[in-house]
Amino acid sequence: MNLNGVKLNLRAFLIIVFGVLFTFTFIYEIIPVNNNMGWDGVTFNDIAKHGIDDIQNKSMRWYYIFRIFPFIVYDIVGFPELDLYILWISRILNFVFITFSVVFYFRICKLLNAENMVANLVFVLLFFSFPILKFVNYYPMLTDHISFFLSLAGIYFTLSKNKFLIIFTIIFSLFTFPSLAFMLISINVIQQHNGIKLFKVTKSKYIYLIIAFKIVLISLGIYFYNLMAFGNQEPVTNGANLNESLLEISTILLVLYFLYITFSLLRTVLTNGEITFKINVLYFTLSILMFLCIWYVFNSFQPMTRTGISSLGGIAYLALTMPLNFLIYHTFYFGVIVIFLLAKMKDIFASALKLGTGFFLATIIIYFFMIQNESRMLTNLIPFLAIPLLKAFENVKLSKGTIYLIFIVCIIQSRFYIKINNSSNFWKLMEDPSEYLKFPVQRYFMNFGPWVSEQMYWIQLILFLLLIGIYFLFYKMSNNLKSKKLIYDSSTF
Repeated sequence: MNLNGVKLNLRAFLIIVFGVLFTFTFIYEIIPVNNNMGWDGVTFNDIAKHGIDDIQNKSMRWYYIFRIFPFIVYDIVGFPELDLYILWISRILNFVFITFSVVFYFRICKLLNAENMVANLVFVLLFFSFPILKFVNYYPMLTDHISFFLSLAGIYFTLSKNKFLIIFTIIFSLFTFPSLAFMLISINVIQQHNGIKLFKVTKSKYIYLIIAFKIVLISLGIYFYNLMAFGNQEPVTNGANLNESLLEISTILLVLYFLYITFSLLRTVLTNGEITFKINVLYFTLSILMFLCIWYVFNSFQPMTRTGISSLGGIAYLALTMPLNFLIYHTFYFGVIVIFLLAKMKDIFASALKLGTGFFLATIIIYFFMIQNESRMLTNLIPFLAIPLLKAFENVKLSKGTIYLIFIVCIIQSRFYIKINNSSNFWKLMEDPSEYLKFPVQRYFMNFGPWVSEQMYWIQLILFLLLIGIYFLFYKMSNNLKSKKLIYDSSTF
């Protein structure tokens, strides 16, 4: 791999541009609601002031128990209980976290021996996006931003086999963004080589695996459809109401396509060997303690309003009642990387499998949960798909022009230059829920699935189709975009 000339200069150029634009958004504007803290930020501000007392008095909602970092540290250290002081500490920490996210990303690329041009491409896709380039600095009082850093740090520590830092990251993630902790547990507990053998999936068991999975999926869909239709509950819809549209067929086909390539990949693997699941005792023990901690919180603080199975069923139901919405919203939020993740899905599964059985299972779970439509909840999970994307492009020859094409597209779609607070009474309007689907407040809420207006839904649909066209242009510009067929070595399993 050539480390000088155009490739090295291109990486330096991309990092410098990112730094300049990220600094620009840092000073450009900030959410005007509740003294620049936003909505959840008010609670996090209270945690920073008296979080320890709230936990001891059991007056904190269980939802925020699992999002207390890093704000609880402010209370532990004894920072001044001033709103402005807490806000600025959070903004500076976000700046530091994103900076180290870049560092961890390129270290991961080095560990995986990723081609320089491929590393540059995925860097652009992952970092030149609305949630990183714009939203981190616009809404600083959230745990989304540190969880993005923790995901890359956790992946790096996993690949470099640093057990102490892995455990530290998992525990820290549990009280920052719980879904991240589950993913880190998955990629570390279930391994291919080390640990205690748990069970194996052979060809004789393959058909039963498919049947069981399909029965569960269909049952969930039927159960929750009946619950919504006949249980005197109106389904929560947002954006355009497309329940009677033929686009529902497209959503179903998309889910079926995902299932098809998942099972076809398993069939390919099982034809050549078998998948052996082995449990790492250390991380398995940690996962048990983690679940006990969650159980304690749920039973000691305010009870859950919904169970995990209802959440899972709700996601399955939304896939049918809100056709293609989730895909369109995620593309508008994260950018063209979503198109890449969809187009290269099969290669991503194969690459994740090479990284480990746990990584493969985590990838399947993340793709399934992408059906939910509140995009920012996936901020810490996207890196788990972006890293296999590095390996999915390992047989692809990229030109400098393709990188510049995606760079320009990502810069434009990051919307770092769009001023959201464009009205003198914007902050008053943002505090009125009846204004959420109207402009100018839609300038903010159009970025988040559940609050996208019907008008903006159709605009985002057009943008989604345009980005598909750009992907095909990228495909045409690449000298050898089509990856060679991945060959599986049965001895790996």
